[in-house]
Amino acid sequence: FAVHPDVQGRGIGAKLYDAFFASGRHERTLLTVLTEADARQFYERRGWRGVGDGAWSEGRTYLLLALEPGH
Repeated sequence: FAVHPDVQGRGIGAKLYDAFFASGRHERTLLTVLTEADARQFYERRGWRGVGDGAWSEGRTYLLLALEPGH
């Protein structure tokens, strides 16, 4: 999910995040975020850690983040 830049900073992303994970987590959760996105800091504040990176065919780069159990 993503929050449009015009409405970021209002807690919408945090509410979406909390609602998504309220149902529980798996043993390990992975996600990708665009390297240039502000989302990286959002997830790192919540315990996500970088485990890899890569590039799509369009030349945009991404980070692979992981969340371990207990976070």
